[in-house]
Amino acid sequence: MPAYLLFQLYGPMQSYGGVCPGEIRDSGDHPAKSAVLGLIAGALGIERDQEDLLAELATGYWFAVRQDVPGTPLLDYHTVQTRPGKRGRFASRRHELQSGLKPGESPLTILSTRHYLQDALFTACLRPVDESPPHTLEALRQALEHPVFAPYLGRKSCPLALPMNPMVAQAASLVEAFAVYPPERSDHSDRPDRKVWRQLGGQWRTSVRLFWEGPDGPEPGHEVVRRDALLHRGRWQYRERIESECAVPTARREEA
Repeated sequence: MPAYLLFQLYGPMQSYGGVCPGEIRDSGDHPAKSAVLGLIAGALGIERDQEDLLAELATGYWFAVRQDVPGTPLLDYHTVQTRPGKRGRFASRRHELQSGLKPGESPLTILSTRHYLQDALFTACLRPVDESPPHTLEALRQALEHPVFAPYLGRKSCPLALPMNPMVAQAASLVEAFAVYPPERSDHSDRPDRKVWRQLGGQWRTSVRLFWEGPDGPEPGHEVVRRDALLHRGRWQYRERIESECAVPTARREEA
């Protein structure tokens, strides 16, 4: 029976960019695969320039996500300071902005329109592609409970507001794996995630949207092409992948 790693993603703000060069930085309505695997890479302590380790993560797992609460969009228009020249590693944002400037020069100021999701709640899921993944699901679970680098939801300005509460589940299919998450749903009315559910809607909906890749998702599904599979982190390059989508029923949550 296949094993799955499931964990929740909730914060006041989240942002998952697609193909968005230039001034307008859009956000998808659910987490991108590259964003979730980047969060896991940070939890494992993998640096951004360790391309081989990042590539292993990108190709080693099937990815799925359940949209528990869709959230509401937020549009933020502001100015951003940046610097000319190539990217590099810096001790701080101030160090980055001052690096490479000639005497008398100042950092560039550009306009930026950025999209976010407010009060969205998702459940992410990973399944190894084969029997020799780069990290066991138990190792990933432990990393999410004790991350090396601080996790965030798409942007550094979007911290998590709840623990990710990771768990490894054995299930016959992807839908059955999602059905057992979150654990302990009936006897802990004071848990933070239950309070969030009451604030965001109060009850479970009869169905939720499920997005997945791989062989064991529900059928039929509507297929879309997403460019969120990491190709090269240093050059910010991503390749296309096929993602399926459908609505799946969900059990009614007991009221606290």
